[in-house]
Amino acid sequence: MFEFDQTIVSVKSQPFSIQYYDDGSNRNYTPDFSLSYCNGSIKIIEVKANATLNEKINRKYKLIEKVFKQHGFEFQVMTENHLPSRLALSNMMMIKRNTIALGRPDEDALNYLLNILSVPVSLDKALDICKCLKINTNMISYCVFHDYVKMELSSSLNGETMLLSNFL
Repeated sequence: MFEFDQTIVSVKSQPFSIQYYDDGSNRNYTPDFSLSYCNGSIKIIEVKANATLNEKINRKYKLIEKVFKQHGFEFQVMTENHLPSRLALSNMMMIKRNTIALGRPDEDALNYLLNILSVPVSLDKALDICKCLKINTNMISYCVFHDYVKMELSSSLNGETMLLSNFL
């Protein structure tokens, strides 16, 4: 899901370990992953099932959060409640596959298409426009993937799905 956030530069799995102090002992902790943002900030992410969170675990994460805060990092425990729906993730993966299939876009065609998509338009109409102008239809996915155009991804995509410019 983070691949769609254009402000994230990198995602690292189990990037490092830290020590935190709890009940008179030093304890080690390795987060699930870190996110590096283009503004230089870093967010540390722990992934847990919501059902596993309790008072003891939340206390532990508060102690860990304090250590990360001292080092200038944001810390977040993410659960399934933070994830997009399965349908949204499936739509995101389809858009990513289409973007990869496109390869390097024709810059002139991309700029022309972005001008046309500056007003709200249905997916069917956008596809028709691409076909008429002989622009690869995967260019629409490219525009969504790179956040030039927005579309609702949490419901089934169909011809009536609206594309909205992100530059308004």
